[in-house]
Amino acid sequence: MMQMKFIINFFVFGMVSLFALKAQASVLHVGSGHPYATLDQAADDAIPGDTIRLHEGTYNGGLYIENLQGENDAWIVIEAAEGEEVIFEGGNNAWQFTDGAYLEIRGFIFQHQVGNGLNFDDGGTYASPTHHVKFINCIFRDMNASGN
Repeated sequence: MMQMKFIINFFVFGMVSLFALKAQASVLHVGSGHPYATLDQAADDAIPGDTIRLHEGTYNGGLYIENLQGENDAWIVIEAAEGEEVIFEGGNNAWQFTDGAYLEIRGFIFQHQVGNGLNFDDGGTYASPTHHVKFINCIFRDMNASGN
């Protein structure tokens, strides 16, 4: 009887902890007049399950973001705010992500990059490759790239 009570309490505690973790997911707003000026600043604070939402504007390319990782059941979403045009302009590449995982990227326009439009890599080691990256409704235009 005591063992069954322990199992039930353990299960309830586990479920409450899981819901508390999910409830902590935040929306990190990026843009003029918002808490973060740039995507890489917001990425520094993002945790699994968070959404990084960029607002209307043209942002400079050339960002470097390392180790931004969601989890299998808690992806990190990087999105343009609904109904707002968000453009990443220029740079060798718009973004370079190293060792990223479980990222969903949606609603951006990338233009005028000269190396790679976007670069997702393993940081020089096959032990930790970038994986599970989705692109939804992104536009790549007017690339002057000689890379990928």
